[in-house]
Amino acid sequence: MRISISYHKCTPLIDLWCECQIKTPNIRLVSLHQSRCTLQIFLHFCIHTLYCLFEYHRLVFVDYSVVHAESLFVLMQDHCLIDLLHQWQDGKLPVDIACVISNHERGPNTGVCRFLERHGIPYHYLHTTEENKREEEILELVQDTDFLVLARYMQILSGNFLNSYGKDVINIHHGLLPSFKGGRPSKQAFDAGVKLIGATTHFVTQELDAGPIIEQMVARVSHRDNLQSFVQKSENLEKQCLSRSIKSYCELRVLPYEDNKTVVF
Repeated sequence: MRISISYHKCTPLIDLWCECQIKTPNIRLVSLHQSRCTLQIFLHFCIHTLYCLFEYHRLVFVDYSVVHAESLFVLMQDHCLIDLLHQWQDGKLPVDIACVISNHERGPNTGVCRFLERHGIPYHYLHTTEENKREEEILELVQDTDFLVLARYMQILSGNFLNSYGKDVINIHHGLLPSFKGGRPSKQAFDAGVKLIGATTHFVTQELDAGPIIEQMVARVSHRDNLQSFVQKSENLEKQCLSRSIKSYCELRVLPYEDNKTVVF
């Protein structure tokens, strides 16, 4: 038996709770904001109890490979996916991986494909174009999952896809949002001469890289870093940030807060 919960769908319940609280004279509340927080904490403990009974979640890793002339991006393309797979193998992530979907074809003898075959995890290659993102096929593959993880999937999911799927989608952005949005943010940050680099995980919304932030991590860089060491540090942050976010999400410690924020316990 599985329980699927989309945290963003709690908002109508929270609003109803707040209205009842404000109209009840026997309950002393300073503000609507305080009332929302009260219910969010209450929901957290209720959902956490359910989590203790139903520990595992089904999800799908959606993976994308950036194919540019720069060989560094091609060689480092699987770092988030590989890290998550190994953490799953070691029992550090309470998930059941339904499948891995990619728009970059991999040979059967690659490390990723051998790992997936050894553990019985389906791998689906779907070639995408600007005209055809293959979203209907992706929806068929993920319909029985509880949430999606975009591991460097640089395609923009349409509003129709998000509405049809109807559950949470987590994305890793290799940069500190809201700075350096879009593609190749590490290269953007390197060219800008930043002294702190970061990684951000957030829920996916129809607006690019603008969903509620789940986790952010930072590291210091300097003029001594070239592009290769800069990107390596950035990728290490991405792996840590994404795995921490998935673990927090699966443990039901991520709650919506106000319009575009989260509280992580």
